[in-house]
Amino acid sequence: LLGGESGVGKSRLLDEVRTQALVKGMLLLRGQAVSSGSAAYQVFFDVLRMLCLEVELTEFEASVLNAVVPNLASLLQQKVADAPELNAHATQARFLNVIEAVFARLQRPTAVILEELHWVGPETIALLERLGQRAGQLRLVLLGSFRDDEAKDLPKRLPEMNLLPLQRLSPERIAALSESMLGDVGNSPRLVEFLVNQTEGNAFFIVEVIRALAEEAGQLSDIGQRTLPARLLVGGIRQVVSRRLNRVPEWARPLLRLAAVMGRQLDTRALGLIFPKLDSLLDACADAAVLDISDAAWRFAHDKLRESL
Repeated sequence: LLGGESGVGKSRLLDEVRTQALVKGMLLLRGQAVSSGSAAYQVFFDVLRMLCLEVELTEFEASVLNAVVPNLASLLQQKVADAPELNAHATQARFLNVIEAVFARLQRPTAVILEELHWVGPETIALLERLGQRAGQLRLVLLGSFRDDEAKDLPKRLPEMNLLPLQRLSPERIAALSESMLGDVGNSPRLVEFLVNQTEGNAFFIVEVIRALAEEAGQLSDIGQRTLPARLLVGGIRQVVSRRLNRVPEWARPLLRLAAVMGRQLDTRALGLIFPKLDSLLDACADAAVLDISDAAWRFAHDKLRESL
């Protein structure tokens, strides 16, 4: 479990883990929870869809997963019967047994990355707990991120998972990050002090402040050479996010707000039905660094951008 405040670097760290897992030949399954209106096990939807393509399901397993995995029959290109009705407790137990059995038949070491777990419900917690108990025997690694200020009790609810709290960056690490982005000029004491005061070590803030300084200076080499503004940002993260969103063309904003309601990952099929020239919107938002691509899918570059919209 990666815990920390929004912007501290949880998603960025998971992106690096994802890259290492793929390089090592692992099967990579990834899911993203949404803030409201989600169904049970929603964070596992994409994980289970990939799982159903990776493992040959029995008719019984397909019938049980059919109640949770959207469009399973179309995915498998075969008819899928409904599972026999049971009471709620028995239905959940049957589902957990099937999930465990399917994971057990995976041929490759597998990494499951789940983001924004502070939004999941008790059904997902039960599934995570079950998989956590068997992860060592299944050659399975589970990685989840959550905002520790919104779900402080999550580690207690998932005792099988180890907590890795992510803290804000120290002045030394701020200097290292700034230097990695700007070169030698990024390590100047004046600039580092400015970044410390403006961002208080939040990684997302640091990147955005450097981006703003670069826009004002005109070129990277001039950052820190000129007089730094007494206060670049007013209002903390709201101002940081607003600055980024204001770069999106006016014509693109209504559809972008609609996309934000759908979740961090864009449903490009649905958006394309609403706005036929979707490619132009995606390009404009990518140029503004509001959208990027992850796992061949468009998504908001940071969930704070989606939340603000």
